[in-house]
Amino acid sequence: MRKKNMKGSFRAVLFDIDGTLISLDPIMEAAKATCRAFGFRELSTEEVMENIVSKAFAREFTNLFPESRRHKRDVEQFFVAISSENQKHYGGLFKTVRPTFAALHKRGMRIALVTTKHRYSVRKFLGHFRLHPDALVCFEDVRHIKPSPEPVRKALKKLGVRPEEVLFVGDHPYDIIAGKRAGVTPAGVLTGYGDRRSLKRAGARFLLNDLSEVLQLVK
Repeated sequence: MRKKNMKGSFRAVLFDIDGTLISLDPIMEAAKATCRAFGFRELSTEEVMENIVSKAFAREFTNLFPESRRHKRDVEQFFVAISSENQKHYGGLFKTVRPTFAALHKRGMRIALVTTKHRYSVRKFLGHFRLHPDALVCFEDVRHIKPSPEPVRKALKKLGVRPEEVLFVGDHPYDIIAGKRAGVTPAGVLTGYGDRRSLKRAGARFLLNDLSEVLQLVK
C-alpha cells in the first residue's frame, strides 16, 4: 500500500462495487451478450472497458451503436438483467470483502456503496452475497453520475457524516475524481479498471493492493 499520510480519523467508508468488491467480468460479459442478443457487432474488451465500465450504460451503448436508440429501453433492461445474473457466476466477491466489512463494522464504521449500477442490480447483488451496507447510492438516485461529486455527497448526507470523516475506495479514476470533488479522502484499489499510474494521476491519496488494506487506514 502506498501512503501519503498517517492513519485517518474516519467515521465512514464508501465503496464502489464493480472492480472494487467484485470482478469486472460480469459487466464485461453482459455487454458482449447484449451485443449478440440485439445483433450488434461484438465489442472488444478494450471497448467495454473504455466505454461501458463506470459510465451510464444506455448512453454509452447508443453512442457506440446509434441504431440501438429505437430499442434503448429493451437494451438497457437486458443488460441490467444479464449483468445481475452474471454476478453469481464470475468469481463472486473478492475474498477480502467480507472480513474487511466485518472488521469495519466492529470498529463502528459506517459503510455505503456508491455505484453507477441500477438499484435492481445492486439489490440482487446484496441479497445474493448477504452484504448489509448502511446506505446505497445507485444510478437512479442522482442526476449526475461519477466523476460528478453528486453521488458521493448523497452518500455523506445519508450517513450523516462530514467529508473529512470519510474514505472513498474505488478502482476507477472516476471514483477518485468524484471523491476529491466531494472533499473526501480517495483511495484507489488495484483490483479493477485503474492501474497505479491512472489512479495516482486522478488524485488517489492511497493506493491499495486489495480491500483488506483499508483496515490500515482506519482506527
